[in-house]
Amino acid sequence: MNIKNMIPFLDDEDLKELAEKIVSSPAGEVQGVKLDDLLPFMDDDDIDEMFVAAFKNGENVECFLPFASDDGIEEAVDLALAGDGKANLSSLLPYADDETIEKIADKVLLNGGTFAGLSTDDLLPFLDDDYVDKLFLQELKKGGDGYQQYVPFVSDDALSEAVEMYLQGKLDDSVIDALYPFLDEDDINDIFHHAINTEK
Repeated sequence: MNIKNMIPFLDDEDLKELAEKIVSSPAGEVQGVKLDDLLPFMDDDDIDEMFVAAFKNGENVECFLPFASDDGIEEAVDLALAGDGKANLSSLLPYADDETIEKIADKVLLNGGTFAGLSTDDLLPFLDDDYVDKLFLQELKKGGDGYQQYVPFVSDDALSEAVEMYLQGKLDDSVIDALYPFLDEDDINDIFHHAINTEK
């Protein structure tokens, strides 16, 4: 009898029982069946339960990630954010939804720019435009060069808002000079006409 051939025909309870035996097995398999073989057939709630338990125990959770639900990923992230910052969150980023990524970003910012080995730079490719725009504009208003890390990821609307700030005299020339490569034609045109019509 080959258990692997039975997998598509097993019910949720049997699949979970087999998965638990695999996880507790020193070899990580039962009669040649590995967790990877079961996950596509398992119930979402069972996958989340096993994933969160493995994450909590600091085990490798890579095999669960393509199958874990948004809720399961969020639960693991919540555990990590409430912990000591030693959990590995980087592998979860491609699978987390916008809200969960923003939770991580909030923690990173609150923690002075890093948490669990992650920095804002690590999160930028995964963050929603609106969130990045907010950070970009906040940094512009603060002054300094903190805005620069966000520029490649901000929306055209946020860049246009930056141009408007410049036209109102709220940004230095050096800031707007750094933004030229990212601005659209209309924004460049507005800056040009402002420059030639402003007496120095």
